Amino acid sequence: MKMRQLYERNAIDVELLPGAEVTIEEAAWLDDATLESLRLGGGPYLMIESPYEFAGMELERTVAALLERGHGVVLAHPERCPAFSDRPQRLQTLVKRGALCSVTAGALAGNFGAGPRWFGLELVRDGLAHSIDSDAHEVERRPPGLRAGLRSAVKQLPALARLESWLTEEMPAAILSGAELPERP
Repeated sequence: MKMRQLYERNAIDVELLPGAEVTIEEAAWLDDATLESLRLGGGPYLMIESPYEFAGMELERTVAALLERGHGVVLAHPERCPAFSDRPQRLQTLVKRGALCSVTAGALAGNFGAGPRWFGLELVRDGLAHSIDSDAHEVERRPPGLRAGLRSAVKQLPALARLESWLTEEMPAAILSGAELPERP
């Protein structure tokens, strides 16, 4: 509510949609009605936080269960998840089963270190990234924004320029609305 008031007061034209990032542990025990209330934009997708520490097989089991229960899954910031960077085939398997991945623009700019930057670039290059998002938490330390990350990524992967609108507009819009996902260019 405060964000809407701030935007209205400053005449900023932006649409705020509901949604939450849910930990894998929470997603495992929440009922379907609660999970539906946490979906992105009211569409069919849940944003699931990729764990920052050790992740056992409960990660794969929970994602599989969510997909079986009819929830779409978008894995947030997989480039910063040791379970995926240490064993990329785990992420590849989840994507083959229907999970989508959201890479953080700040990681592509190097804001989280060299490891997440290079792994994020590999995810984009290998077709495992379905969107590039801000992962904004607040205005000063983790502000919204995509430009710096995209510029940095395009320097390393020039072919990314032709994917930019797909990763930042087309796929996110389809995820939020529940529309059919557009094919990767």
